[in-house]
Amino acid sequence: MAHRNPVTFYTPPPEALLAAGDWAASPETVRRRMAERLRHVEEAIQLAAHASGRSRAEIQIVLATKTVPVDRLRMAAELGLTCFGENRAQELRAKAGAPELAAYPLEWHFIGYLQRNKIKDVCPRITMLHSLDRLELARSLDEWLRRHGALGERGEHGEHGEHGEHGGLDGLGERGGLEQNTKPGKSGKDGENVPSRLDVLIEVNTSGEPSKHGVSPADTIELARRVAELPTLSLRGLMTVASATGSESEVRRQFASLRELAARIAALRLPGVHLQHLSMGMSRDFPLAIAEGATLIRLGTAILGPRPAEPGAAIQAAV
Repeated sequence: MAHRNPVTFYTPPPEALLAAGDWAASPETVRRRMAERLRHVEEAIQLAAHASGRSRAEIQIVLATKTVPVDRLRMAAELGLTCFGENRAQELRAKAGAPELAAYPLEWHFIGYLQRNKIKDVCPRITMLHSLDRLELARSLDEWLRRHGALGERGEHGEHGEHGEHGGLDGLGERGGLEQNTKPGKSGKDGENVPSRLDVLIEVNTSGEPSKHGVSPADTIELARRVAELPTLSLRGLMTVASATGSESEVRRQFASLRELAARIAALRLPGVHLQHLSMGMSRDFPLAIAEGATLIRLGTAILGPRPAEPGAAIQAAV
């Protein structure tokens, strides 16, 4: 597909930068700078979408909240950001139940590596898991949801729910075109609301780096088949983390490979599977991800600025 404008790594303008020490600035200053960074990010999203022949409405920001205090998240919510993604179970518990955020219609996603012993802390507080990377985790999630929530619309034998018999991503061989998930995701008491089914994305290691989590591309289709058999999990797409040091062409190839893999899975027409999302792109590379069809972009520092130097301080501030 020809691009009307170049799509490159995101480089914030100097006036949008925030030094780590500015976390000690006044709330008014921090909020003003956050709003400025969000404005520049929005411009970059719209430019990348336009250059790729896509609509801005197809793309959702998932605000990466790792180590970020609740007062900063409240500012983000006031600026209209309501989909938050957390990496750590401990922080998710503190933030999803924070009284300061109770007035906002927030949707929480879990975007980090999930240990099976943390399922009980994570599942009641999220509407989507981005990081399903192994069958053992899928089975443990299904078992926990069977015990603590209703089976939901798909039923014991995999009958199809609200999204229809087969899923989606028609034309995903071209960039873009994923249907947006309209499922509401509001936090209940203390952030807990056990779902009848959990929307999940399979995390794929498209870079091949051993330090990264994710199933290999070669094993992704088989994992998708197995996840489709579990009645409490709804497979809604794929996720990847691109190489942090790769060139633009390398990173874009990794995103393109995720899109192509999703198209292959969609072509299988697995019962109960409706692929809506490609979760890819972070603060450095989200324009490239948008060009390759991302619907969920996970942004932290591009909007919030550098994270606090001491993660523990952020956790305490969130309690």
